[in-house]
Amino acid sequence: MEKKKKLSISIALVVILALFGSVLAYLFASSGANNEIKVTNANASIDEEFDGSNLKQGYNVYKKTVPVKNSGENPCFVRVYMDFSDSSVINSADAQTYFSNEENKPAASPVSNAWKIASGKEWLKGNWVYVDDNGNVVYVDDKGNVVNGSGSVNLGLSGYYYYTVPVQPGESTEPLIRWVMTYFEGTVKVYDILVYTETVQTVGIDGTDYSTNWADAWKAYLHIN
Repeated sequence: MEKKKKLSISIALVVILALFGSVLAYLFASSGANNEIKVTNANASIDEEFDGSNLKQGYNVYKKTVPVKNSGENPCFVRVYMDFSDSSVINSADAQTYFSNEENKPAASPVSNAWKIASGKEWLKGNWVYVDDNGNVVYVDDKGNVVNGSGSVNLGLSGYYYYTVPVQPGESTEPLIRWVMTYFEGTVKVYDILVYTETVQTVGIDGTDYSTNWADAWKAYLHIN
């Protein structure tokens, strides 16, 4: 009898470890009287055509598309955290990184309007916005101007890129970025662009419909007043 109990506990621990070993998004279910909470995978499809062995001094251009697919059963909002494994390549004296969202591969030239310095947000397009450290929603308007909208009430959402419209089941967001250009004045540095994604369902646990307000959907999920 004692052996069976130990076996059950071991299986339970394996299940728990398997769950926490994945990038999970917690979605509030909209159907059922019991307001069941479901767990689903947020499938980030990253297509990176990059061979670090080919990096050289000067300019290097490679493809890195970052769309997020809704692999769940209900419409959801998406947010992405993006960082660099080596912060010195973002915008230093001898190394810079640029982003582009152009459909076709841009020429390797910093003077081209296609490229925007990665430390800024000028490369954002479509439905992507960023919430800065002060809780302001940063976005690019139709004229290509970066707008730092006031919104300190979004302070608890800082540090993430948000997709402002719901993503339907089986569909994907527009790419957050499509192309990356690096520049090395001297020593070539190999680095990674780290991407982490989460999704939250558009209907809250109390049945509230947040489909037209992405910020409130995330606040409800994160318990932010």
